[in-house]
Amino acid sequence: MIRLDIAFALSIVSKFSAAPREHHMEAVKRILRYLKGSADLGITYTAEGRADRYYGYTDSDFAGGTIPEDRRSTGAFITILANGPITWRSQRQSTIAVSSTQAEYIAQFEAMKELVGMRNQLTEMMTQSDESRPLVLYADNTTAISQAHKPAVERKAKHWDIALHKQREFLDNGDILLEYIPTDQMLADALTKP
Repeated sequence: MIRLDIAFALSIVSKFSAAPREHHMEAVKRILRYLKGSADLGITYTAEGRADRYYGYTDSDFAGGTIPEDRRSTGAFITILANGPITWRSQRQSTIAVSSTQAEYIAQFEAMKELVGMRNQLTEMMTQSDESRPLVLYADNTTAISQAHKPAVERKAKHWDIALHKQREFLDNGDILLEYIPTDQMLADALTKP
């Protein structure tokens, strides 16, 4: 069984799986108790509304990591099909972001790669698919959205430069339509904070 509602908690405790301490084991037990008490929860997929649309949400928590020594941000995304989530990720970013915009931008890039890759898999499985329609990705950081649309800016960090150019390529090719959504409607927010 896959449970979206414990993704953030699992991302936290998994960091300590190699050398867990007592309080880490208590956190795992708390997750298990939660699962036992909420066993009737599940995901419902429907054919109503935007059921034929595949789209996603992305968010990050800038420098809000649970390991204060490294201050890595948490990036997250959820992809939706048939009005229900089909993939999601909540993960500490491998690069230390120096601003909330950079943390959001890194999360946007990961979400775009997931959306395009999953669309390719769905296209192979389905006999009928509309690849000409861009995939919508909702984000709540207007500066990161705007940065994705700007002409190339020279960056000193190679990984940042690659993410910048690849995002722009996804947008310019019409693969992704990046749209703003207010934070209070951001589904991926639940994957970046406790």
